[in-house]
Amino acid sequence: MTSVRSPATRVAIPEEADVSDEGTSDQYAPYAEADVAHAQEFRGDATVLHAGAEDLHERADDVQAAGLVDDAGRLRAEGDRLEAKADDYDRRADLLEDAATQWHEAAADDHRSDIARTRAEAAFKTKFELGQRINSTALTDDETTELRIQEGRAAGEESALRARSEQLSGEAGFDKRLADEEEKKAYEGLARPERPKLPEAEPNPELLPPE
Repeated sequence: MTSVRSPATRVAIPEEADVSDEGTSDQYAPYAEADVAHAQEFRGDATVLHAGAEDLHERADDVQAAGLVDDAGRLRAEGDRLEAKADDYDRRADLLEDAATQWHEAAADDHRSDIARTRAEAAFKTKFELGQRINSTALTDDETTELRIQEGRAAGEESALRARSEQLSGEAGFDKRLADEEEKKAYEGLARPERPKLPEAEPNPELLPPE
C-alpha cells in the first residue's frame, strides 16, 4: 500500500544545488577585456619587431657576403636586439592572456559560490521550519520520524552547500591573486595601466534568498 503524507509532514525540500558554469555572470569581464586588448598591442609590436629583426639578419648575410664583416656584425647585433625585444613583448602578451583567463575563472567561481550560498540559506530555512513544526504540532510517531528525516536532510544539504560556497570563494580569490601577479609580470619595468572600473553589480533575482 502506498503511504500518503499528512499535511503536517509535507515540507518543500530545496532542490540540489546546481553550481555548474551555466549562466555564469562574468563580473570581471572589464579586467579581462583590458588585458586582452593590451596583449594584442604587445603582440602587434612584437610582430613588427620580428619582421625588422628578420630583415636585418638578411641584410647582414648580404653584407657579409660582400666582405664587410664588421658592418655585417653590427647589423646582426641590431637584429638580435630587436628579436630579443620582440620575444619580450610576446612573453608579456602571453602573461596578459593568461591573466584574462584567470579573471573569467574567478567570475565563474564567485558566481557558483553565490549560488551555493543562496541554496544553503534555503536549506537553513527549511530546516528551521521543520524544527518549528516538530516542536509546535501534534504529530504521530511516524510523522515525527518523517519530519526528523527531512530536517536531517536539510541540515546536511545546508552544511554541504556552505562548505562548497566557501571552497569556491577561496578558489575565486586564488584566481584573482594569480591574475594580478601575471599582470604585474607583464608590466614589469613599464607603466602599469589603471584597471577599468567594474560596473555596479545588480542583484540577480535567481540568487536572492527566499522570503
